[in-house]
Amino acid sequence: MVLDTEVLSVVPFLNLRRLLDLALLPVAPRREFRRRLRDQLLAEATPAALAGRSATASIAGGPLALRPGRRDILIGAAVGSAVSLVGLIAFLLHLRSSSRQMSSPAA
Repeated sequence: MVLDTEVLSVVPFLNLRRLLDLALLPVAPRREFRRRLRDQLLAEATPAALAGRSATASIAGGPLALRPGRRDILIGAAVGSAVSLVGLIAFLLHLRSSSRQMSSPAA
């Protein structure tokens, strides 16, 4: 159940949203900006294409080089995932062995 006080507390945010929608109308880029951007992108892409390699192929020191500390985070994530997977496998093996013990008749 929605209370009147809850509705009233939302009204200022709705007014703000309406004002932002009016103020932030989409604007098409100017023709000169689009031309300059196209020329710049073509100029930067041409040397990589002429060299016969893609930008993604150059990882060591290239545009995909990892920032300091990023490598450690990725290694930590991989180790954490591996540990989690090992734990899941151990848990499933435990369930499997315990279900076998319960289903076997007592001697």
